[in-house]
Amino acid sequence: MRGRLICLCVLYAILLGPSGAEELRTLAILANFPDAVSDVTREEIDRFFNADDYQRPGASRSVRQWTHEVSHGRVQINATVTDWITLPHDARHYKDLGFYDGPPVLALDAIQTLESTGFDFSPYDNNGDGVIEMVGIIYRGPEGPFGTGDGPAWTQAPPLYPEVNVDGVSIRHAYVAWDWFPAFESMIDLAAITHEGLWHVLGGLPDVFDYQPSWWNSAGIELPSHFSAHGKLKLGWIDVIDLETPGPVSIAAIDASATAFRLWIDPYREHEYFLLENRRPLGADANLPGAGLLIWHVDESAGQTEYLRLEEADGNNKLEIPTGGFGFGAAESGDPFPGSTANTAFNDFTTPAGLDRANQATGIRVDAIAMNGDAVEATITPSPNLLGFTLAHDHTYPGFQWLWAPDENGPRDGEHMAVRFTTPVDAELRRVRFPIVTPGDTTVEISVHRDFEASMTLSAPPLYRGSDTAQGDFVWNTHELATPVGFSGGESFVVDLVFSEPTPTVDYWDAPDGHSFYWAPGDAQYRPIPFDLRIRANMVPVQRNTATRWRVYF
Repeated sequence: MRGRLICLCVLYAILLGPSGAEELRTLAILANFPDAVSDVTREEIDRFFNADDYQRPGASRSVRQWTHEVSHGRVQINATVTDWITLPHDARHYKDLGFYDGPPVLALDAIQTLESTGFDFSPYDNNGDGVIEMVGIIYRGPEGPFGTGDGPAWTQAPPLYPEVNVDGVSIRHAYVAWDWFPAFESMIDLAAITHEGLWHVLGGLPDVFDYQPSWWNSAGIELPSHFSAHGKLKLGWIDVIDLETPGPVSIAAIDASATAFRLWIDPYREHEYFLLENRRPLGADANLPGAGLLIWHVDESAGQTEYLRLEEADGNNKLEIPTGGFGFGAAESGDPFPGSTANTAFNDFTTPAGLDRANQATGIRVDAIAMNGDAVEATITPSPNLLGFTLAHDHTYPGFQWLWAPDENGPRDGEHMAVRFTTPVDAELRRVRFPIVTPGDTTVEISVHRDFEASMTLSAPPLYRGSDTAQGDFVWNTHELATPVGFSGGESFVVDLVFSEPTPTVDYWDAPDGHSFYWAPGDAQYRPIPFDLRIRANMVPVQRNTATRWRVYF
């Protein structure tokens, strides 16, 4: 099946390595232009990535050292740095393609040029899912002693479409960065790789525009600070404990415990929550302006401005950046709790307030916040509105959203998009959620079926049928079932949507789970699509066990 995919947003069980860390095999392709050749040696760039004791202007640690520390010893980078290859076009060719089209073309050309030499890409799929986790292109820079300004000057992480298939594996994303950093009259800076390579390519995390958490989320050129607890959660670098029982809690410093705590706002534990971590100025965090409890407000269904924000304990919002601005906000000693303002409480009535993204009360309370040595102690009251959990197969939310259509003709009336779910416990399906893209409001027909028949047709009659008016432009639409549908633990069911013209969105980041399907009028049966549709099922367990930590099930 030939499909069409359009990007609209810029946004591992791996082999055990030294000291119990997981080895992450990555690839850095060195690329010259026919008219511009780098003076930086492969050996120097290899040391920048892999040395265990590395320091120079622009990088106070190697990529391996920084990653090992910030991942709390869970990841050991092992980067293969290639010899310099020569791209097929002059530097000016890529620069003239522009900010959006140039980086993916440069990346594709570099990958294909390396492939033509017989290079084997297969070892860089660390977890065997058919997708290489982290590839970067270090290209000959545009300025300093190595250029005249005629070449490209990008540090980006472009998605690649169509994806590149080499040696039985796929490359869907790559970062590009130049070899020379003029501000330091030295080689590439550490922040470029940690942000573009680890945050974007490996983590699938979006930029946070107009709001930059500064030192609290990987600021700094020579020594980037730690990622926020949210970034580490998505990368699998920390443990997260869901707080669902009222009472006291002691939160150890995250650099020592690799543990954060979560208070869900969303009743189905799907996308919105407060994430609590205890930070102190040590190691890569040496430049933090203070210490204490950080309360992150995460809304994974929001745009990049609201996706990740720190609830600043001093309430002055100094991390805010003027709309369209760049750089970092002004991190202060008053940002943590209790901090320099001695703020010891966070709830619906404090400043800052514990409200949800729509400024509605959540009922969440964090009281009696106090430092006790290096630990933070507090009394926690979770939301009283927690109901259930969410079933999903789209792994990034929303991260990088993509439109999908079955062919070059785009979406058509009467097409069905379906996702097959399996509930882990006895539960009722209460809501269906999905985003679409359409010029205006549109009607969506929704049905729920027991499962697919052997012939890959849906069981009939449906267990539920309804319709709704949905909005487009990546708005997450919610359909409340008029009558909940119950399923036993381990039972599968299918949610089927029929759109009148809009285009559905898919998760393009990870290898697909194989649970998304498509049917058009005239087809004999449903057929799988090569992506994960963004259709989610909100479930309520029939018998709630308060000891069970419900979460999103992928």
